[in-house]
Amino acid sequence: MLSSAIDETPYPGESAHDLVQRLAFAKADLIAARALAGDRHRADTEVTLESHIFGKPRSSDDARHMLEKLSGRTHAVVTGVALIRIRRRRAAHLRRVHAGALCHALPLKKSLAILSTGETT
Repeated sequence: MLSSAIDETPYPGESAHDLVQRLAFAKADLIAARALAGDRHRADTEVTLESHIFGKPRSSDDARHMLEKLSGRTHAVVTGVALIRIRRRRAAHLRRVHAGALCHALPLKKSLAILSTGETT
């Protein structure tokens, strides 16, 4: 599998919707530049709360703070998907999906269990 690691830092003032579309396209474009044939797609998902874009947690402490902020609150999950047609070297399809999600109040024991899986970083 080809890696699509890119800098995911939001631009100043960039909305979550614009960010996920930009990142999905950049990831798909990066993969397409290294592929010989076929179509390539990539996606990016961001979690937001009151216009704050969380990004990926960089550590267990960062993940714990994120879970604490989301606990008992409704937040947004925004995903952008891009499909690149290799032969044409252009985005054939861009989509953005926005959904609300309620994070139930998490007791400390449950938060620690989630963090112990290692899937938050």
